[in-house]
Amino acid sequence: MLGDAQRLTQALMQLAANAVRHTGDGDTVEVGSAVRDGSVLLWVRDTGPGVAPEDHERIFERFVRAGSGPRPVEGAGLGLAIVASIAKAHGGTASVHDPLEGGAQFVLDLPLRPVIDAGATTVVLPAAEAAR
Repeated sequence: MLGDAQRLTQALMQLAANAVRHTGDGDTVEVGSAVRDGSVLLWVRDTGPGVAPEDHERIFERFVRAGSGPRPVEGAGLGLAIVASIAKAHGGTASVHDPLEGGAQFVLDLPLRPVIDAGATTVVLPAAEAAR
């Protein structure tokens, strides 16, 4: 996958900071990745209180703050909007899911685009085109 490493790191750090903010002593925060069905998945999962279903989409909008946790909710409500913007700039999406064991899992779903070395030039093809 070809991407902006600094922006993707910023997105993961924002998700991890949110997870820490919404968890308490004894809770867990996990960060991971996977390649699945032509996508690169980057995720942060926690065992905190989770996100209410009615907030799943709106928390990615600017100036929206939601949720509960052991620490007061601070900030301008821009962090998840920035995460969503970074995902979109990479041709992907940002979403939140409710793991069976509780908490929340935030996922960046980014298209996997093979990189083909064409001598001095690097060419990035969409996955469907590269499969031909």
